[in-house]
Amino acid sequence: MNWLEIVNKASTYIEHHITEDIDLHELAKHCNVSYSYFAKVFPMITGYPIKEYIRNRRMTLASYEVSNTDQRIIDIAVKYCYSSNEAFSRAFKQTHGMNPSEARKRKIKTFVHFPSVMYDIPKTDVFQLEYEELGAQTFRFIGVTHDVVEEGDIFRQRRDIDTAQQAFADAIGETDMYGTNRIIYKVKTDIDTYHKAYQLTFGLDADEHDLPGYDTVTIDHHKYLKYTGTGESLASIRTLKTMIIDEWNDIDYDFVPVCEIEYVEKMMNGLYRLTYIISVK
Repeated sequence: MNWLEIVNKASTYIEHHITEDIDLHELAKHCNVSYSYFAKVFPMITGYPIKEYIRNRRMTLASYEVSNTDQRIIDIAVKYCYSSNEAFSRAFKQTHGMNPSEARKRKIKTFVHFPSVMYDIPKTDVFQLEYEELGAQTFRFIGVTHDVVEEGDIFRQRRDIDTAQQAFADAIGETDMYGTNRIIYKVKTDIDTYHKAYQLTFGLDADEHDLPGYDTVTIDHHKYLKYTGTGESLASIRTLKTMIIDEWNDIDYDFVPVCEIEYVEKMMNGLYRLTYIISVK
């Protein structure tokens, strides 16, 4: 089962069980993948962690019933797994700017709508992904380093990271954060066991460029795995990253939390090439 099929199967399952207590491990099992793999793939494809996606779908359906039925609000809250009427009212107001009783009283019919995701599955795989083992070598980068802890709204955090990368590109005179003239590297170091906390550096190759006043990061390790893939648009970069996760499950390498190095090149033919290097045992 490929990554789009996993998301589609999960989405269908959620819709069928939206008024029940959904066990995420059972959901992953239903999709024939491990929970850890599922928890990585789902937000990478949809942009939302699975728990947030389920909350948004429940709020969308509950809001429809508030505005289009005569059911008691407490009954709607219980139906969509809210612990109390107060909890539902708080979530409703946070989403829509008013509590449900006020929305019903004012006969408001339009709410923030969060649709169920469903992706078209291509008949053929239009991406190519290759990997090779690299021996011992040293990488040096110079740029701006941020401390990152992944928690809360991952989708917003992903946007903040893109904004920080673009800010670095602007600061060094690149109009394109993917480095039309110079390659801008995205480098993770000091990675914790769960890949949730790390130092993130946006920078240039320090052996080729000099940026006075910027941070320098040196990585020295004995073995790396290098992935390369090409896609037609920037949107395809996320697809390629998901394919790397898929591929990782089928090869016999253990990750060592020394570094992850990523960069995207815009090629003369208009295609985008992703290079992804990770440290391994």
